[in-house]
Amino acid sequence: MFMFRLIVSVFTALLLLASPVAATGPQATVAPARAVPADTSCVDSGANVTRVSGSDRYATAAAVSQAWPSGQAVVFVVSGQTYADAVSASGRAGAVNAPVLLTTRDAVPLDTVLALKRLRATRLVIVGGPSAVSERAAQQLRRYAVSGQVERVAGLDRYATSAALAAKYSAGLPKVFLASGEDFPDALAGSALAGHLQVPLLLTRTNRLDASTIARLRRLSAREVVLLGSEAAVSTSVARQAASHTTSGRHSRLAGADRYGTAEAVAKQFARGAASGFVASGQTFPDALVGGALAARRGAPLVLTPRDTVAPATRRALQHQRPWTISVLGGPAAVSRPTMNALADFATTAAPCQPLLGGYLGGAQETPDERFKASFGAYPDLASTYYQAQGRGGSRLNFDYEQARIDRGTIPVLTVTSKKGPWTMEQIGSGAADIWIDSWVKDLAKLDTEVWFTFDHEFEVKLNHSLFPEGTTVAQYIRAYNRFQSRVTAGAPKVKFLYWYGYSDTAKIDTIGRGINRPDIVSLDPYVFRHRPGSTTFEQMAQPKLDWLRGRSWYAGQPIVFTEFAKDLRFGDDNVAAFLSNLRPRLADLGVTGAIYFARDKGGDDIRANITGTNWPAARAAYRASVLQ
Repeated sequence: MFMFRLIVSVFTALLLLASPVAATGPQATVAPARAVPADTSCVDSGANVTRVSGSDRYATAAAVSQAWPSGQAVVFVVSGQTYADAVSASGRAGAVNAPVLLTTRDAVPLDTVLALKRLRATRLVIVGGPSAVSERAAQQLRRYAVSGQVERVAGLDRYATSAALAAKYSAGLPKVFLASGEDFPDALAGSALAGHLQVPLLLTRTNRLDASTIARLRRLSAREVVLLGSEAAVSTSVARQAASHTTSGRHSRLAGADRYGTAEAVAKQFARGAASGFVASGQTFPDALVGGALAARRGAPLVLTPRDTVAPATRRALQHQRPWTISVLGGPAAVSRPTMNALADFATTAAPCQPLLGGYLGGAQETPDERFKASFGAYPDLASTYYQAQGRGGSRLNFDYEQARIDRGTIPVLTVTSKKGPWTMEQIGSGAADIWIDSWVKDLAKLDTEVWFTFDHEFEVKLNHSLFPEGTTVAQYIRAYNRFQSRVTAGAPKVKFLYWYGYSDTAKIDTIGRGINRPDIVSLDPYVFRHRPGSTTFEQMAQPKLDWLRGRSWYAGQPIVFTEFAKDLRFGDDNVAAFLSNLRPRLADLGVTGAIYFARDKGGDDIRANITGTNWPAARAAYRASVLQ
């Protein structure tokens, strides 16, 4: 079961190489490249260090942007010549899962144009005023926004620009980052963390807070301010003044002896064991600027290095993280070949691993895991429980049973639905139901290891079946989901939050995916119902749904899990046995990290899938063999 824990610990990051990076221009390169199955944390063999670069900073940014598929909601464009305004963009881009491209002041470089044509973004956001990106360049950029919409976010100076970007965040967040605007390294090292946590990063002078920064801090009303860099970068007096505009009056500091030490301190805020590690120059800004958004997308830190050596702090950061693959951002002029080669010492050689298998056999009162073991020979790797909202005072998990699962090595996959609860979706999203949300947070925080959790799984299915009060909308669910997720993330940090959908209503699923905060895991429920051809294989069921998901602009490479799956037993015992045979390697080939068999007969004539009885010996034996692989 240790290997399952190892798998889960890296689920929040996807290898950069999982999506091959095509040349954006004639000089854009990624080398060396190794084929790795997409969307899986299983690594076939030893460590990798790769370089993502182009002929110049513009081509490098275009190469990095290949990690995002075509059809983006938004792309950020900033100056590649000066960091003053541009440094604020990286964290915001990471928070909304968007790439960052570079331009000169007066003309958009060819590599940037080619990247924009491929990305086909609905809109573009220029960060910085006309002195950074001129109106002439903005007019040129408008050709590459599908909607023709180009937004400029700018202030009178770099501090006002960062405050204007921070206006995109809602008030009441757990923290806000504050970094020096007089140099770039601390802000860029912090951008990946700010983007990953989806919180703002503001800039300040060393010894004085600007009026625009003070006003934004007041409006954000964050619980805490986190300073990036030493007192030489952000003074104690500024720290205290900034903290006075938080709800707690508190501040903390992430800092080291130099820029590399500060990047180390930031990197150690990420969970250990992320699959990807990112390294960029600490001496020039462009590669780290575009890399921060990618690192945030992967849930991984961005560490800095000098050109010709691996700094001691960088060594410590990578030794702490032990990523499975390291991506060096920028060419040899930024990070030399000997330095790149030395980084290989800090990547982990990963053992082979297998996808997870489990089952749903009912609620805790039905002893489902014990019955799973009796039928399939082992306790499940994953086991789901569907909780129903009860009363305005809150509800309770079956703590003893969920903890017993954990103690046996099973990962609980939990969902709570409000469809019959006392709170409407609108009330949950508005904050009126926070006492109810917090009752779940309190119980989740008590569980002694990682738990997977979501709010109102398969919302679009339940909405289409009129299971919510009249007038409930997708927009209300998005706000409710985001509020639930933010409170769970703050109060129960071991929880991995899922976006769990049913699949059939792809329009609603896509709208929700674009509107919710980034989940840790994306899960769906594929079935082979009786109206499908009996010859449908597991792969034929799964592949079209996976292709659709991986083509969504909001999908950021998270682990994919089938939280329910089955094939109707009315196709026959041997037919379903073939469907359930040899599942772990088949899931690995598909890039799916886990699957939960729905071993129940659904109501009405929906589906027959209960193979735990004596009527379906071949199907039961096939799934048992898969579980025991």
